Amino acid sequence: VVLPMVGVAWEFAPRTTLYGGYHQGITPQITRGPAFPLPDERGDNFTVGVRSSAFKGFSFDIAYFHSTIENYQVKSPDNADGVNIFGAVDQVKIDGVEIGIRADSQPITGGDWNLFGEAVYTYADGRIDRGLSDDGDDISGNRIPEVPRSYANLTLGLGYKGIWDASVTATYRGDFFTDTENSFEYEVEDGEVESGFVEDVWLLSARSNFKVTNDLTLFVTGTNLTDEFYITDIDEGIKPGQGRTIMGGFTWKFD
Repeated sequence: VVLPMVGVAWEFAPRTTLYGGYHQGITPQITRGPAFPLPDERGDNFTVGVRSSAFKGFSFDIAYFHSTIENYQVKSPDNADGVNIFGAVDQVKIDGVEIGIRADSQPITGGDWNLFGEAVYTYADGRIDRGLSDDGDDISGNRIPEVPRSYANLTLGLGYKGIWDASVTATYRGDFFTDTENSFEYEVEDGEVESGFVEDVWLLSARSNFKVTNDLTLFVTGTNLTDEFYITDIDEGIKPGQGRTIMGGFTWKFD
């Protein structure tokens, strides 16, 4: 299989780059399912963006992307003897944007302390362009299952001389459907929830690092600090997310 790819980058201003590219990808289909053998998944992927660190203490990267994927692989909500069944829709299209922004106070103010903030956001509108459900219904225009439309990380932190740092992060995971029919209601089979709509959620986490020596660093992390109850997926039952979790440890570099 020959897969074309091309990429370009142009530094049109100091420390500011315009970039873009195209590549074709291919993924062999999983061979389980009543429609075996399935054709390989093949996609055309485009990206254009701009990144810059021209301003002291501030950097950003913004990119637009588009993908057209044929024979897009999807997992059926049903399973056979506990084994997932996979199928494919004729074509999907994905349009989205990714934004990353970082700000640091130390390059501007000098000194030993650094107040920093970071925001990362991804928006991906993935739609089924052509396809039929397992029941033969037209599902063109439906959202791609298992893919949140939005995802974001918002971080605020403080550091001292590269020795100590601490930060908190608010993470947003958007809602998504778990079937190609985009069912809001849960589908129950043999007493087990097989598919449905998964609501969005905000989660809070934090972390801190302390550099004892050049080789030894202590760390502590906390995830889902508000102990939010949320659903991560619906697959052979409703799967809840991880509750409040605190973990500490150390890293030790050997010569």
